[in-house]
Amino acid sequence: MIEPEYVSYEDLPNEENIAAFTYYIKGMAIYINPVYEWIEENINNISYKLLKGCISNIVPIGDAGRKFFKDMVEMKSGFAFELMNLYNYSEKKYIEGTLKIKSYIELQHLGYTGTVLFENCPVDDVWRLVREKSLEKGIPFSKKL
Repeated sequence: MIEPEYVSYEDLPNEENIAAFTYYIKGMAIYINPVYEWIEENINNISYKLLKGCISNIVPIGDAGRKFFKDMVEMKSGFAFELMNLYNYSEKKYIEGTLKIKSYIELQHLGYTGTVLFENCPVDDVWRLVREKSLEKGIPFSKKL
């Protein structure tokens, strides 16, 4: 499993530290979520449609999601360039507001066999944890890329 980097977030009122904390929490939310672990373990064995569905749940996480995906495809796949192109295309669709984020049920219909958590889709579970940890530290919650 890819390990996240530790980020210090002392002096939280500083915007730079808030951004570092948010990036760190997003990364941690990905790395402790069994869905993203399942994606990492199965990246070379899943269908194209399921891969696109998985990416739709990584792109909204922003830079932390990009780092997770990039590290994963570089370690696990011989198609890193092609997969990053697919990721970039999905990110463009997300920014345009036209990316359809796949729910757990849709992912299961496409072949996902892993754990289903609390929310409608995997990225919602990430946002749930990020929101909880941000509120604990008194940091405004944002889903910005």
